[in-house]
Amino acid sequence: MEKFLIKPGTILISKPSLSVDIFSRSIVLITDYSEFGAVGFVLNKATDYKTDDLIKNFPFDITVFEGGPVEQDNLFYIHSLKNIPNAIAVTNHLFWGGNLQEINHQINFLSLKNFNQIKFFIGYSGWSSGQLEEEIKNNFWAVVNDYSFNPIDIQEVEDWKKQMTNLGGENLLWANMPENPLLN
Repeated sequence: MEKFLIKPGTILISKPSLSVDIFSRSIVLITDYSEFGAVGFVLNKATDYKTDDLIKNFPFDITVFEGGPVEQDNLFYIHSLKNIPNAIAVTNHLFWGGNLQEINHQINFLSLKNFNQIKFFIGYSGWSSGQLEEEIKNNFWAVVNDYSFNPIDIQEVEDWKKQMTNLGGENLLWANMPENPLLN
């Protein structure tokens, strides 16, 4: 896999060869990619936390996801709200971080009740220079740059099965395999 195929906005779909950890049956959104490495968030691993547990006076209470094994004592977020100061563009319609007070203000001022505009994570996924490329080369990840879904809408491990099915080929077999192959 060539480096230029990975970029902010790339989706990684874990292959069953990965160990049983946070990356097992995961869908990851890459939010930053450079010669120094990559940063992303696991989209489909919900925690028991809600935003009310972690953010005082946040206007609505939604599930917080486990973004990855790095800095799990920090809260991160992606969103589709435009004009948020300090937000980093991941794609033309998706942003990472930014001023949380401004997000809170926009949600209250615009009476936004559409939860598919923001997604919160505890921790993130990080790869050092060359590490992600090596994992892709070893067939740990499928790389998807052309997708029609909103990454914020990805919620469950079941979404991993849908994405594996969409990849087709040998992935159809993996999509229907039990999580523990010994139970097959």
